[in-house]
Amino acid sequence: MSIPKLSLMEILGKLSESMNNFCQNDTVYHYTDLNAFINIFTNRELWISNINYMNDAEEFSNGLSFCKEVLEEYLSDDSFEFKNEFTEILNFINKKGIPELMGIDAENVFSLSFCHEGDLLTQWNCYGTNGVSIGFRNNTGIIENDISLVPVNLYLKELEKYDSPDEMKPKHELHFNLKNVIYNDDEKRRYFHVLFDYVIQEARKASDAIEIFQSQIINSIYYSCIMMKNSCFSHEQEARIIIIKPSDAEVSYRTRKDAILPYIKNKILDLNCRPHKVFPVTDIVLCPNPNSEFTMKSVKYFLKSQGYDYLTDKVRVSDIPFRS
Repeated sequence: MSIPKLSLMEILGKLSESMNNFCQNDTVYHYTDLNAFINIFTNRELWISNINYMNDAEEFSNGLSFCKEVLEEYLSDDSFEFKNEFTEILNFINKKGIPELMGIDAENVFSLSFCHEGDLLTQWNCYGTNGVSIGFRNNTGIIENDISLVPVNLYLKELEKYDSPDEMKPKHELHFNLKNVIYNDDEKRRYFHVLFDYVIQEARKASDAIEIFQSQIINSIYYSCIMMKNSCFSHEQEARIIIIKPSDAEVSYRTRKDAILPYIKNKILDLNCRPHKVFPVTDIVLCPNPNSEFTMKSVKYFLKSQGYDYLTDKVRVSDIPFRS
């Protein structure tokens, strides 16, 4: 009996259910600088960056090392009934590596990062006196309040079909379903045990001859590795959205330290892909700053000028007593 052809969404759903990996916070925070803050509120955009230029040099490879470890654990049992199939999976990974799994070009993987906490010193250290964290509402269950993201160029093209943005219908959207990044090494091992135990369980149910090598399993490994980072980064408390770049989404570029960072501009919309009547922001935190009151005054002035009077009372200064 061979490993069955499983739905990728079925596998990922089982993993998320078993690992409780969805971010359940009512508010999630996006750390950025004041220049990006202006863009977010002026254009209602979030920029999803290419994952290959993030701060963790072990993106992809960290999780893959634990996947190999767990596969080898199964294979160490001489009586394991799916030894041939699991050996083929391991050989494929060793031969191809993450960048070529399933023919998905790793150059086209993009990520949008959020944090569970809105006032972390380790995050502020990245921005000097220019940092701000924006608390976005997460999964309220109300269509008009929930968030979807649509690449700006695709949104503008679709908008040409309607007389008003308020008539837009869903298309091209990415739902705001965040998954927690896994930092703990034991949790990574458990994650892959859950994955492979599920595959084995389904394989034992199969009665018909089926393909020996199943692409859905490899795809599941790929997406799992994207959600894992070196434990050194656990202070980030990250939850992220991952996308494979749609072929017709435009890529923009900006400088970041010593590199050129590719990113995709995404429009912030409700689940109908229409502009929010009330922008789904619940908190705005300014980084520790000797001139914090002056900074707060300027941020409130900007928000009022852009029609966000209802958000001025959400602006606050970090509680951390740090001299920047």
